[in-house]
Amino acid sequence: MLKLLESQANGNQSERIEASIAQVQNLFASDSLYVSDNPRAQEISKELQTREINYLCHEFFNQDWHCLFFSQMAEIMHKIGCEFACSAKLMWHFDPLAFNTQQNKILSTLVDSTLQEQFKDFFLNESFRMDIFVKNYERMPKELRDENLLHTSFVLLKPPFGFQSSKDTPQPFQEFCQRILEFFAQDSYAPKTLQALVESFGVGIEVLLPILCAMITQGFLHPTKPITPKIKAQTKAHNAVLFDQPKQKGTRRFLATPLIGGGIYLDEILWICLKAYTKGILDKESLMEFLHAEIPKVTHERLEECAHEFLQTKALYQTLGILD
Repeated sequence: MLKLLESQANGNQSERIEASIAQVQNLFASDSLYVSDNPRAQEISKELQTREINYLCHEFFNQDWHCLFFSQMAEIMHKIGCEFACSAKLMWHFDPLAFNTQQNKILSTLVDSTLQEQFKDFFLNESFRMDIFVKNYERMPKELRDENLLHTSFVLLKPPFGFQSSKDTPQPFQEFCQRILEFFAQDSYAPKTLQALVESFGVGIEVLLPILCAMITQGFLHPTKPITPKIKAQTKAHNAVLFDQPKQKGTRRFLATPLIGGGIYLDEILWICLKAYTKGILDKESLMEFLHAEIPKVTHERLEECAHEFLQTKALYQTLGILD
């Protein structure tokens, strides 16, 4: 509907998008049966009003983006020789954890992987999938897979606090997860292999993998990659450009880290602390002054707390390659 409205509106793209959203708002105010029968659509309509034009253009007005069921996508990919390998959503690799008992029972009766994935979408009301399709599909032997996993290193992306487990998770298990996070914080946040984790805690891969995947999903951990001088220099130059850009809207900022071969999102205050540190502002008082100049509405107590926390954890960002 949005794309159709935009294609028939007048003006530049920004004006056409605004006109399309306004028309949709009129639809939602007209007491239509579609609106009353689809409360989720109402939520999305309200969200559209809070988004910037560049986001809306990318997510809703992209010429080559089309809504498809998983089964339709699988059929399209099959025609070009690609087969479904797995979901890129890590926790979907552990069905007993992602789905309830009855849902897992139904999944066990479905032999076809396409049907399994389609049912999962309906179980979770999934509207945005992330999948991996491959050509010349071959399953890796379990022994080789485990060996590769054991030699994979992981690194913390943020301080080891705040991991969320389900409400009915036993307290001992929550404490076990916290100990794992603290393990990765040891030695100034140096990366650690799954092998080291197995040896330190005396438990097997089958116990640790779901926990690590949950921590990756929540943004606590990430697998590492080798850092080359070229990648480190490119990352530093990229972050310097980001630091020099005019003040951005929103409370989350992006920075690249060579250790994971990608980037991470940071809250505004932490991002500004990192910016200050790269400019040679190293002590607490100077850091607080820099923060106050950038975000004057924040209280003195909050600035002091943030500056202290940053200085206590700056080794993490040095390990990630964001700071020297």
